[in-house]
Amino acid sequence: MRLKDKVVIVTGGSRGIGRGIAVRLAEEGARVVINYTKNKKAAQEVKSEIEDAGGKALILKANVSKKEEVDSLIQETVDNFKEINILVNNAGICPFSNFLDISEDQWRKVIDVNLTGAFFCAQGAAREMVRQKKGGRIINVTSVSGLKGSPEQVHYCSSKGGENTLTKAMAHALAPYNITVNAVLPGTIETDINRSYMAENPEVRKEVIKKTPLRKLGQPKDIAEAVLYFALDQSDWVTGSLLVVDGGFMA
Repeated sequence: MRLKDKVVIVTGGSRGIGRGIAVRLAEEGARVVINYTKNKKAAQEVKSEIEDAGGKALILKANVSKKEEVDSLIQETVDNFKEINILVNNAGICPFSNFLDISEDQWRKVIDVNLTGAFFCAQGAAREMVRQKKGGRIINVTSVSGLKGSPEQVHYCSSKGGENTLTKAMAHALAPYNITVNAVLPGTIETDINRSYMAENPEVRKEVIKKTPLRKLGQPKDIAEAVLYFALDQSDWVTGSLLVVDGGFMA
C-alpha cells in the first residue's frame, strides 16, 4: 500500500468525486478524514465502506467557507491522527445561472466555497505541514471550467480559474517547505450531483458527449486516479501543475 498510514483530508468527501477520492486513497493505506457540510449519513456511508475494507476513516463536519470551522477541521484531524500529510481540496458548488440573473449573494457564495474555502483549507493544512517539517501534498480539484467560459456558470468559472492560479502561486510559496501543490481539472464527471440534471436535459448530455473525443462522460474513479498520482512519491518533482482529465474535451 503506497500511502500506508498517511493522513489525508478530503473536503467534500461524502459524495461524487470526493467519495471516489476518499475510497481510492484509503485503498492505498491512507487514514482518511472525510469532510462534509450537511449530509452526515452520506459521510458515514463512505466511512463504513472504508472501514469494512480494513481502512481507517474519520468524518468531520465543516463549512470550508468559514475559517473558524476550517481551523476546527485541521485541529480535530491533528488531535485524532497526530499529523496531516495530504490535503485534497475537493469541496465545491456548481450552480447554473444566467449571467444577468446572478445575484450578489450567489456570486459571493460560489467564490466563498470554491475559492476562499480552498485557500482556508490549504493555508491551515500547510501551517501544520510546516510545523511537522515532513513536507506534504496539497491537491486541488478544480475544473476545465477554470480554463473555458460558460454562459450559465460565470461565477463558477471565475472561482475555478482563481483556484487554478491559486495552485500555481501556492506551489511557489510552499516549495521551500517541500510541500507540493497541484490541481486536477475534471471535465464532465457523472455523479449523483449532476445525474438528475443530465436526465432532465438529455440534449445537454448528448452535446457534451459529442464534444468529448472519447465519447463518454468521466467517472469519479478517473479523477481519483489522477489525485492519487499527485499524492504518491512518484510525483515528488511535480508542483504547480494543472492536470486536465476530461476525455479530450479541451484538446
